[in-house]
Amino acid sequence: MRIATAALIVTAALFVASPVFAQATGTSSSRQRPPSKPPAPPLPKPVMNVRVFGALEIEGMAASDTFKAVTGSSTMFGYGGGGEIVNLWKTLFVRGDYTTSSASGERVFAIGDDVISTGIPLKVRLGTFEVAGGWRFRLRKLPKYTPYAGGALLFVSYSEKSDFETETVKDSFPGYSILGGLDIRLQSRWFATVEAQYRFVPDAIGTGGVSLVYGEKDLGGFVARVMVGYNLKK
Repeated sequence: MRIATAALIVTAALFVASPVFAQATGTSSSRQRPPSKPPAPPLPKPVMNVRVFGALEIEGMAASDTFKAVTGSSTMFGYGGGGEIVNLWKTLFVRGDYTTSSASGERVFAIGDDVISTGIPLKVRLGTFEVAGGWRFRLRKLPKYTPYAGGALLFVSYSEKSDFETETVKDSFPGYSILGGLDIRLQSRWFATVEAQYRFVPDAIGTGGVSLVYGEKDLGGFVARVMVGYNLKK
């Protein structure tokens, strides 16, 4: 009788202790890992839009010594505008625009390695037409900001004009550029963009005059640009 009573007590103790032991060892269902979060929903399908914009830019000329000798500065300030189609296919964009820049200086000529100013006023003008394209990268957590990258084909016109000379130096050259920027959505349909480019316009100069002395041939350079525009569709 005593043996049966002892066995009954031990069995009851084990029955009571088993949940406590399971909880301590992490085998209880209450200690199981919570279910993982469901995956984030996909971004909405990009919608095609047509936009127009105005642009201001500054270009640090690759032919820096040539422009310093003629205009006193290696930078050119420009302005212009254009149009763009975004999300033409997925996040592909294409655009076309035209910018013009000018600077005043003096006519110079070279004798050997020496550059001599003539004191004759001169106006230098650049006109750049580009057709660009690339990809936009949407940010899930920052929907107002859209970085992008791409490239462009260029057609650059260059001219020199002086009031004291009957002939005007004028020519056009093909080129290309690589570019990247950040598109910022503003209120309503407005947007702003900051962009960096590097333009290549090889073998445009360097065959005579001061550019030959300095051995500079490229009419391109580094460009920083700000654009403000309007979406034609919400």
